[in-house]
Amino acid sequence: MVKAQVRAGIYSRQSRDKTKSIDEQTAECQVDAGEQDGWTVAEVYSDGVSASRFGTKARPDWDRLLADVDAGRIDALVLWESSRGDRDAETWLGLLTRCRVRKVLIRITSHERTYNMALARDWKALADDGIDSAYESEKTSLRMLRAMVAQARDGKPAGRCVYGYERHYGINDEGKRVLVEQIPHPEHALIVAEIVRRVAAPEPIQAIVRDLNARGVAPPSTVGRAGNRVVATRWRANTIRDIATRVDYTGKREYRGETYDAVWPEIVTEAHHLAARRVLTDPARKGERPSKQKWLLSYLVRCGAPGCGEYLHRVPPRASRRGMSARYACTERCLSIQAEPLDELVLDAVVLRLAEEEEFDLQAPSNDAAVLAAQATVGKLQERLDEWRDSAARGETSPASLARIEAQLLDEIATAGKATAVASTPPLLLELLDGVYGRPDAIGERVAKKLDVVARRELIRYYLDVTIAPSVGWVRSDRPLDVDRVLYAWKR
Repeated sequence: MVKAQVRAGIYSRQSRDKTKSIDEQTAECQVDAGEQDGWTVAEVYSDGVSASRFGTKARPDWDRLLADVDAGRIDALVLWESSRGDRDAETWLGLLTRCRVRKVLIRITSHERTYNMALARDWKALADDGIDSAYESEKTSLRMLRAMVAQARDGKPAGRCVYGYERHYGINDEGKRVLVEQIPHPEHALIVAEIVRRVAAPEPIQAIVRDLNARGVAPPSTVGRAGNRVVATRWRANTIRDIATRVDYTGKREYRGETYDAVWPEIVTEAHHLAARRVLTDPARKGERPSKQKWLLSYLVRCGAPGCGEYLHRVPPRASRRGMSARYACTERCLSIQAEPLDELVLDAVVLRLAEEEEFDLQAPSNDAAVLAAQATVGKLQERLDEWRDSAARGETSPASLARIEAQLLDEIATAGKATAVASTPPLLLELLDGVYGRPDAIGERVAKKLDVVARRELIRYYLDVTIAPSVGWVRSDRPLDVDRVLYAWKR
């Protein structure tokens, strides 16, 4: 009687804390399989990523192995050691069950033994191995976590060097390469400081992107799939946002929601960093497209008609009405008002208010951090409100309960929303008013020459709310602007 051939599949995996390479594992397993009576190697599988429950990368050959076991393409699985199969106990026990059902043997080369999952003692031996491997993985993860927390508390850098800095290395007494210092890059640090300052101004992100690309400034390099550096060819909006919101540039280190003082020097001040973050996360700007903003007061001025309060937007003059100028009109069509005269009136009011500022007042402590916290609170409360509304829509919450909960949450959202309006002095103002306090003409000239529409909107948003009252009686379209219709509510 001819003995049936056993089709063996070899699986090898590289482990970070082991020196045995995939090629070495495979070679030993091939020799060991060849020494078994009637065995032939039918397939070789290998992966170079973690097999613990903390691993995030896919293992394509592991999935292929499981598919071949289920399909009956192999009769035996050869591993150098059991931990090379899987360090997740649940996944490992799943493999043992698969092999028991499909009558697949498991050969552990380092044990010099073949296990039959149909035998309870063999199953228990490999199940215990899987539990031990999972336990070692948990201990390793805990040690790494403690080490990373300690490194973060000490303010030491981790991971690859961020754009704007450079690292210098040396050799220690044991001959190992160690980090000596992380310092601002002589060229890239200037670009980082410029980006954060311009975002805080605020300047449209797309305008910054176009300017940097036009100037030929090299963008940050990225890491490719194989781990090698890839030089990006152009700046992109996401790159600008990432730089503008990174706390690393303020000389701090962030880890698991906590912020620590870092050992490297700052590139930008905390005030500019917080101002940039506030600009990018302000709920009031949701839906705005700064690079497309052309009109000074569109969606900044509100309608004062009874029961309305909607924003006004700019509408072009009608070609059929000779001599009619562009206007701002309520989105609900309650009223409209001449656009250009209103632009001049509001901007002049802000310039006169700027002339009253004093240096002492403008350099009060920044409270952008409080504003950002209030914005986060608004977001969380809104999420809770949406969840309750969805619950009511599914019939899980009664209308009466929803009404009470909704009233309470809306009140909390309104309270937190008021806190977001109390912003610190924007860096834009400090630069604009430097040396010209109390001089309206000089301030007006700087506003006209140095600030684009987006920056002027920021000044108006910072200082006041504008409401347009309805006109009394019929008003001709060519009549001069009625300044009494323009109602100011100064925020500070």
